[in-house]
Amino acid sequence: MRFALIDGSFCDVCLVFDHIAKDALSIRLHDKVYQVLELHLVQHRLTPGLVLLEGAIAEAFRVSRAPVQMALRRLHRAGHVQRFEGRGYVVPAAANTPLVPVRSSLSLSGLDVSILPQTPQDIGRAGWARVAADTQRTIEAAEPFGRFRLSESRMASHFGVSRTVVRDVLGRLHERGIITKDERSHWLVGPLTDASLREMYEARIILEPAALRQAARRLDRATLDPMLKRVEIARTQLPRVDPTLMEQIDQDLHVDCVQHIGNRHLIDLIQRSHASLKASHMLTRFLEWGIESGSVTEHALIFEALLQGATEAAAEALKVHLERSLERALTQLKVISVVPLPPFPRYLVESPP
Repeated sequence: MRFALIDGSFCDVCLVFDHIAKDALSIRLHDKVYQVLELHLVQHRLTPGLVLLEGAIAEAFRVSRAPVQMALRRLHRAGHVQRFEGRGYVVPAAANTPLVPVRSSLSLSGLDVSILPQTPQDIGRAGWARVAADTQRTIEAAEPFGRFRLSESRMASHFGVSRTVVRDVLGRLHERGIITKDERSHWLVGPLTDASLREMYEARIILEPAALRQAARRLDRATLDPMLKRVEIARTQLPRVDPTLMEQIDQDLHVDCVQHIGNRHLIDLIQRSHASLKASHMLTRFLEWGIESGSVTEHALIFEALLQGATEAAAEALKVHLERSLERALTQLKVISVVPLPPFPRYLVESPP
């Protein structure tokens, strides 16, 4: 079927509807890409300076470049990403921190395209992600202070969602080993103890150097130079290193380097033990402690060895770094044991052993 246009030309009806359908699909995909990236950027999940290219993002989301272009332009207008001299956009750096473009794998830099999964209609994708992210941050902050129970009803009231949504969020956190369940099916958080902290670090001491040996051959100078530069900036700030910068340096080493491998099972095992790393970051911020020069030097030694192609030396330096990090974390945990309990949301209820 054909019809006349205003200019006197003709067009197939089916072709017009096909274009309309494709445009509508592009808009829906654009919204999805925008929402996922916005959430990552607002919650600082992506590496500062990470270069965002249309092709790589389109591949990650398994979409064409058109919705990615729309999403990136919208993110730029909102101030979530920045332009730079190269191609694409970059993730902004922390205030007063030099922006160093980082060309790294999106997945290894923190992108999780499933962060907004299909969930009950009464909350929507962005709301579900907000509940999950807020709950996980609360759990990570509470673990060093003891054992807690998560109240489904109070969570539902706190976030203004149904208990179905709450159960879905908690179920996923349980699957990832972030929370546990007791014999009465109560959702439990913590405690992070000397013993559990040692176990997590023991796992990391076994797994991370082995993974780094595999990853080393994939790490080039373009990836490693900005990492070493961030360490050099941290050295100039000692002992009051910007916590965000120090957390980025840990991200560089323990995620972007160590996990730059193709073994998904090994990556999952390493990530499960990274609760110790997150706990250390939280304790450092809470106690307002300065960063020891030794920690910065340890990172520098590892990056320098990798740049020199000395893989075995880098792996051994990483092992030493993890052993010393454990001792630092244990000291933090002892101090936190005598600190008054900070205020947590009402859905987190102290639970005796």
